[in-house]
Amino acid sequence: MRGSLQTFNDILLANAIERASSADERSKILDVTAANLKKENLALEAQIQPRMLNKEKRRVLSAACRGFSKLGLRIEIVPQAIDLDGGRLARQLATALPNAELSRPILSMGGVDEGLIVSGDRDIQTSVKLLVDALNSVGIVSRIGPTFDSSGRSDLKKLIAIRVGLKPLLKTAE
Repeated sequence: MRGSLQTFNDILLANAIERASSADERSKILDVTAANLKKENLALEAQIQPRMLNKEKRRVLSAACRGFSKLGLRIEIVPQAIDLDGGRLARQLATALPNAELSRPILSMGGVDEGLIVSGDRDIQTSVKLLVDALNSVGIVSRIGPTFDSSGRSDLKKLIAIRVGLKPLLKTAE
C-alpha cells in the first residue's frame, strides 16, 4: 500500500510540475504580448500628439536660420484653414524663425498636403535646404517643394514659403 501511495504522490507532483511549467510558458507569452501592445500604443500616441516646438526646438531652428536676415530673406508661413494642429505649429514657427510672418490660412480645394513644404526661388535653394534639414532635425516632417521663378517679381526673389500641411501619419506594418 505504501508503494501505491508513493506512486500516486509522484504522479500528483509530476502533474503539478507540468501545470506550473505550462503556466510559466503562458506567462512568458502574455509578457511578450503585453510588451508588443505597449509598443503599438506608444506608436499610436505619437501619431495623435500635436506638433509642438518646445524651447529647445525653437532655439535650434532660430540658430539654423540666423544668417537669413543678413541675406535679406523673409519667410512666409501658410497654414491650411482646416487644420488646427497646423495652425498652432505655424504660429510657433512664426515666432521661432527670423523674418517670418504668418499668412492667412488657405482653404485647399484639391488634395491636402502632409508635412511642411518649403519652397523658394532657384537662387536661394541652399537656404531652403538648410531650413528643411533644420525642421526635420527637430522632428517636424518637411520636404523641399517646387522651386518658383521670381523673374520680374522682386517680392518673391528673397521669399521662402512654408506651406503647413496636415501631420503625416506614420506608416504601419499590416
